Amino acid sequence: MKKIHRLRFCTLEDGTDSEENQEKRDEAVLRGLAPSYLEELVTPYQPNRPLHSQNAGLLVVPRDSRSRLGGRAFSYQASLLWNQLPVQGSLVFLFLMAPTLASGQPNPEPADCSEVTDVSDLTDNDSEVIVSGLYPIFPAGHGSEMLVFCDMETDNGGWTVITSRMDGELNFYRPWDHYKVGFGMPDSEYWIGLDNIYYLTSSKQYELLVVLEDFEGKTVYARYGSFAVGDESSGYQLTVGDFTDGGAGDAMTYHNQMKFTTLDRDNDLLDKENCARKYLGAFWYNKCHTANPNGVYRWGADGTLFAVGVSWQPWKGQDYSLKSFIMMIRPVQ
Repeated sequence: MKKIHRLRFCTLEDGTDSEENQEKRDEAVLRGLAPSYLEELVTPYQPNRPLHSQNAGLLVVPRDSRSRLGGRAFSYQASLLWNQLPVQGSLVFLFLMAPTLASGQPNPEPADCSEVTDVSDLTDNDSEVIVSGLYPIFPAGHGSEMLVFCDMETDNGGWTVITSRMDGELNFYRPWDHYKVGFGMPDSEYWIGLDNIYYLTSSKQYELLVVLEDFEGKTVYARYGSFAVGDESSGYQLTVGDFTDGGAGDAMTYHNQMKFTTLDRDNDLLDKENCARKYLGAFWYNKCHTANPNGVYRWGADGTLFAVGVSWQPWKGQDYSLKSFIMMIRPVQ
């Protein structure tokens, strides 16, 4: 059972704060007692009641105001409340400080799209509903903010897009260093970067969703219940499994446990040839591929150069280049 610390505060006859209160406040902050005892003393905001609770005689804070306090705004608002309200101000201050005392930061940043909860993070959006679009995330180990495209609609949302092909405007025949850090725009043709996939999938278990569309407008998918990528020293080795068919068939299992290959880094199992050079792409090639999302963007069936297109062999064969090829990941729920 969680221990509840009970601290009693007293007020001088003129309504001002006593030295005893100050000492107890300092003790609460230093010992980290504020979060536990405030559970007992601070009550949720009720819009039809006055700010001062008739039962407890304590100031309560509207939930919306609490949730939006963070960073400098948090410190400024808290200091105002402290100065304006003798005893009640101290309770509000400690209440606002509770998340910081407990976790070390006012509002934890989302590590991926599944943790995005604040619609204000969406760029160029006036809606109050979390919709698909560009959001900043902070993957563990990354060290800074990165902008990604979040699919918030497919299967309850929360998907972080790691690669997308849709119109052929971007050249994907690139060297190792480009695939390491990523390239393109997250809301267009895009590769998130092997380092970033590693940062994401090393922190928790992820699933993979591959969504494909042909030039006749038909859409299918393939789902994998486990998906992870190793660090650069492993060659960004792929681990993928637990396939569920959504009409596309299984093309990723053939690439399981493979290292990543680019035109200048040959890690595939093909003797005497580089699969990336042979099929003008980059991927976790085996001997070579049943999936080639980073191949040359073409328009449907094309018999001129075999298997160089954006293909998914179990569905359309290796000589049909797809209109759209999207790979996105989400923590296993």
